[in-house]
Amino acid sequence: MSRARTLGSELALAAVCAWSLAPVEGAAAQGVAPARLALQQRVDSLVAPFANAHDFMGAVLIMHGGRVVARTTVGPRRLRFGIGSVSKTFTAAAIEALAAAGWLRLTDRLHRYVPEFTADTTVTIEQLLAHAGGIPDYYGLPEYAAGREKPISLAAFAAMVSSHPLDFVPGKESRYSNSGYKLLALVIERASGEPFARYIARAVASPAKVPDIEFLHDGVAPRDLARGQDAGFAPSWLQSAPPVSVTWAEGAGSMMASADALARWGASERLRHDATKAPWYGWGERTRFGVRGFEQTGRVPMGYASFLGVYPDSGIVIVALSSVQSAAVDALGLQLAAAVFAPDAPVVAPAAPPLRDVRGVALDAYAGRYEIAPGFVLQVGNSARGLLLAGPDGAFLPLNAVE
Repeated sequence: MSRARTLGSELALAAVCAWSLAPVEGAAAQGVAPARLALQQRVDSLVAPFANAHDFMGAVLIMHGGRVVARTTVGPRRLRFGIGSVSKTFTAAAIEALAAAGWLRLTDRLHRYVPEFTADTTVTIEQLLAHAGGIPDYYGLPEYAAGREKPISLAAFAAMVSSHPLDFVPGKESRYSNSGYKLLALVIERASGEPFARYIARAVASPAKVPDIEFLHDGVAPRDLARGQDAGFAPSWLQSAPPVSVTWAEGAGSMMASADALARWGASERLRHDATKAPWYGWGERTRFGVRGFEQTGRVPMGYASFLGVYPDSGIVIVALSSVQSAAVDALGLQLAAAVFAPDAPVVAPAAPPLRDVRGVALDAYAGRYEIAPGFVLQVGNSARGLLLAGPDGAFLPLNAVE
């Protein structure tokens, strides 16, 4: 849940926390094109409600034809953030690079490179790219819930996930699977003969001229990495993200980037796909306001959320990166697309009823297990500060009460 604040209270909060809502350099300077200034003001007005509600802290950037035309930052500038599932676009590009070099074929079976995976030997690499392999997503597996704080190797993961039945016959359906992209990381290692991160850096990031897009690691974080946070209880409404080993996200969500670097990556993907006419594996195709686009969103348990949209026919790239793990970034990304492609539409601030501090309120009656779909159980627990909610992964987050 999010909450709305008055402008005055947010300004006071910004002063206390030393946050900065910083527009694009020189946007207000004399001589800036009116259309660009109007876009910047619109972007600022879209970001502010999410920042005021503590659902967003990070960077927003819009690029047109390789040039930044709008930028807003909430918090320290020039930081990098975990990009979550946007990492899948790199994994897919690496597989395609190996295919172009003749080191594998997309029609090859996974079992050829990962003999540890024995659940079904007919699964192909292309099916994994398209989320059509039937591999169960590890976030719903008991091994993740019990061991997410401990490192896991790609080979050990392959053997573990192989012990579970497939969700469906490969190629018959499509269902989003982080597990499939983790297995692709192992395919990349074995087909290239290099560690996954090294191959991504050499064969994907370097040719695209985005060497500053790198990998998260367990242990000490880089100084320019924003501190990941989750929703929290009053009075801060934020809390540090719980510990989890980033090795679980390898191949599916383990990378970090700045907004500028991610925008350059989006622009390079547009050029690459225009040149090769290859499918946009790792992306979702969307039509926004009559404009064709390719988007990917990401949330990673280390406390980050991301949105990357590439609209090849218009040369637009939209980036939103946050150090608060929240679905708000998905909504913000769509509103930014509206700001570009539907500039005459009214700005609609997100509905955000004020949150209520429920410390001291009796809430035991709400605790328990709730099956919201066959086999999908949510747990609600009570604490001294309020209710907590956990999905199948067992990670509890606050349930905030609204007035």
